[in-house]
Amino acid sequence: MNSVIERCLQAAQFDDQRLEVRREMVDLHKLVSDVLTAGGQPERVQVQMPHALTVRTDRQLLFIALHNLLENACKYAAADTPVTLNLSMGGVGSAGPCVLLTVANVPGASGWPDPQRVFEKYYRSPSARRMAGTGLGLYLVRHLVLKIGGAVRYEPNSTQVRFTVDLPVALRGV
Repeated sequence: MNSVIERCLQAAQFDDQRLEVRREMVDLHKLVSDVLTAGGQPERVQVQMPHALTVRTDRQLLFIALHNLLENACKYAAADTPVTLNLSMGGVGSAGPCVLLTVANVPGASGWPDPQRVFEKYYRSPSARRMAGTGLGLYLVRHLVLKIGGAVRYEPNSTQVRFTVDLPVALRGV
């Protein structure tokens, strides 16, 4: 219940334009460790990332976005299958060099999300409605990532539900 209330409050803050971005240098190893510790199934998440990866971003907003991505992946993945989190240096986006952050899972009973609606507020696929949830998680992810200067995409492949975040290493002029 606390998680549902927290997501509703976060969505209201975003909708009211009350979220303020506070940029700092963020060690992604530490952030990922903290997100996994806060999550419900840390043993299920397989992490692949380089040894040193630091970005200038809002730690709290990125924490919330990554936490929501991993919680959704664990909740909607097929039973007893791993969830993967891959962080790597990507190409150059509109804001310069990017870190690519990908969360992937094998779909479970809830199936595949609708690519046209996956980031809509309150959207839940028909088969996902049997499980507890608000339909706010991916809506929040999208808007939080945009707020910190990144981009998020739904990029399924033939076997996995995949979400990729392009996170600028540092924004110009910031």
